[in-house]
Amino acid sequence: MRFVQFYFGLPLAMIVLCITFVPIFHRLKVYTAYEFLEQRFDLKTRALTSILFLIQRGLSTGVAIYAPAIILSTILNINTTYTTLFIGGLVTFYTVAGGTKAVSYTQLLQMSIIFLGMFAAGALVVVLLPQNIGFVHAVKLAGKLGKMNVIDWKFDPGSRYNIWSGIIGGFFLQLSYFGTDQSQVGRYLTGSSVGQSRMGLIMNGLIKIPMQFCILLIGILVFAFYQFNKPPMFFNQYEVKQVKKALTQANTMP
Repeated sequence: MRFVQFYFGLPLAMIVLCITFVPIFHRLKVYTAYEFLEQRFDLKTRALTSILFLIQRGLSTGVAIYAPAIILSTILNINTTYTTLFIGGLVTFYTVAGGTKAVSYTQLLQMSIIFLGMFAAGALVVVLLPQNIGFVHAVKLAGKLGKMNVIDWKFDPGSRYNIWSGIIGGFFLQLSYFGTDQSQVGRYLTGSSVGQSRMGLIMNGLIKIPMQFCILLIGILVFAFYQFNKPPMFFNQYEVKQVKKALTQANTMP
């Protein structure tokens, strides 16, 4: 649960961005953060930062597509390669065809699905716990096993997650992310006015912390659930069947 402290610097970063970056970007009428760099420096600087962004975002997007592709391949019992290509192709199609408007609508839909999925997963885990174990008991069990350490006030440079690293480190990290990464800058640049862009950033700063808290809490409930149930070694049953099939074929070969 200590990971939630990582977002404590986010609201402060959003305030700074609302005061500084947002008015500058709107005044210059740029479409990307890297267009601003070209105006400030030269085309080479813009090209370099754009290439670095595309490489970094391509890698992270690949992981973001592969994760649901594993779940989809498990549900449909088909090869992960096909589900990865399907999701990647679908995302590419609606992004190219619909542009920023399509991305905004699909992200709103994705957020709704994420929230519904989170609450459904949390409720399902609690329902599937043993009869004499409820939500409170599960949280207390996780606490006894050292999983409910939400706030760490100790100023320790060797500790990755404490309130000081969250506020100080999180502030500068979120400032750089939302201030220079086009995946975020592009979102609030689509606002029709400075006020609309600022509202989007402020809402991000307010919602992100409780949302992340809920995500981590569901992880705690899943942890408590597997104290009473044997976890599977591997969740993707399609891949498990493929391995078993290969072993069977190997054993039957002369």
